[in-house]
Amino acid sequence: EHVDIGAVELQRAAFDCSFSAPVLTALDHLGTTLAASVFGDTAGLVYRWDLDGDGAFETIGADKGSVPLSLSTLGVTTVTLQVENGAGATASFSQNFTVRPSRIHYDSHGLAPAEPYVTPATAATSLADAFAIALPGAEVIVAEGTHDVSTTIEPPIGVIVRGATGNRDDVTFAGAGAARLFKLAGAGTTLADVTLSNIPSSTALDGNGVFAEEGSCVTNCRFTASTFTTTPSGFKSLNGYAAYSHNARFVDCLFDGISATQNAYGLALYQSGASALADRCVLTNLTTTYWANGTSYPSCLGIVANGGAVRNSLLCGNRISVESGSAKVYDLGAMIQAANATVANCTVVANQFSSERSGNYTNHTFAVFTSGTGSLVNCLVADNVLSGKTRNWKSTGANLSYCCTTDAARLPGEGNVEAAGVVWKMRRQEGRLALPAGSPCRNAGTTLAWMDGAVDLYGGRRILGRQPDIGAVEEATGGRLVISVQ
Repeated sequence: EHVDIGAVELQRAAFDCSFSAPVLTALDHLGTTLAASVFGDTAGLVYRWDLDGDGAFETIGADKGSVPLSLSTLGVTTVTLQVENGAGATASFSQNFTVRPSRIHYDSHGLAPAEPYVTPATAATSLADAFAIALPGAEVIVAEGTHDVSTTIEPPIGVIVRGATGNRDDVTFAGAGAARLFKLAGAGTTLADVTLSNIPSSTALDGNGVFAEEGSCVTNCRFTASTFTTTPSGFKSLNGYAAYSHNARFVDCLFDGISATQNAYGLALYQSGASALADRCVLTNLTTTYWANGTSYPSCLGIVANGGAVRNSLLCGNRISVESGSAKVYDLGAMIQAANATVANCTVVANQFSSERSGNYTNHTFAVFTSGTGSLVNCLVADNVLSGKTRNWKSTGANLSYCCTTDAARLPGEGNVEAAGVVWKMRRQEGRLALPAGSPCRNAGTTLAWMDGAVDLYGGRRILGRQPDIGAVEEATGGRLVISVQ
């Protein structure tokens, strides 16, 4: 025989019943099967079921020990079983079943909130109210406009918060205090299709815009119009000002218009953990006037990857203009620092660094710096000018292979090519990165396991030729065959 788990044992009556169901909660519609169990004298049993919670038994019979349950009414429904045996003894058992909406609307400027908030007109005006009825897998749809954030938003695990239109420029969460804007945790927890602005400048918190961990995801979001100004305690670096990721995913995100007057280690993004991923992200127009060059408080304008992978991303048009900072000698990556992480098919171009202070800054700052077990593969790193000098890369022990950059022959890896001639260009009308005809990056990369079915920075197939191109974008080669069927 089995015993109950815990300190107490269920004491059943001489005649008792219960029922089991594999599903107790669902989105929009709940369908399951109820199976009765009877204890004691089971001769001559008759089952009575109240399946809609109205207090009346509508399903009755000796053969009703197992019945289907179908609920579409949103809210909580109490289902009751009553059993009577041939001796006239009765027993009953009740269980609550919950049906919640798959789409819950939120509008901080709404006028007539009404649970369950299933239309824009009845949208919740408090995210706490929306989250209170959100089951894993539900979407909280945020209305167009700007929504102020004064306390950190923490969606329940598995809940998706997304902008109403799919255009991230239509919905903005703006910092209105010192609190971090979002904290995400757990598989399926997602923030999508929104802009985050006026990110608070706090040294107490890593990831002042978004702190994401353990399987959560940020996708198609923009981080912009923010400045980090607070002096870190003890001048130590803040790990990730706009975003911090520990085993989370940042996909199709734009980091632009972010500046710093103090020290941040990953002004845009800091990531750690073997499962962390930044994919198809763009970092541009990031600026700082402070550059700490020391082991205790290093700086990085772009991405610090202390684990996981960075893929198919573009870091272009960022600027460091040092007016203050430490003069310790320590090698730094201005745009990417990779330690124990893989950076693959990224493009790091046209970033600038200038200093009015010690020459240590220019002698020890590079666009990309890799160390430890970090690796750089299929990456384009070119035209990064630091105080008039080309300062594209430095590596200590890490592997750099199939990359296009200057001094490619010195890279510690195979398949590298020199960045000679017109290697890349920006299509001005579209504002899109491209590889011109004759670029040494075309078909010069190596195929990686994750590329099967993957896409490049702009959503095109990752491999179009014999081999993948080096960098964040893939270019079609040769003519296209068009077949017209009449």
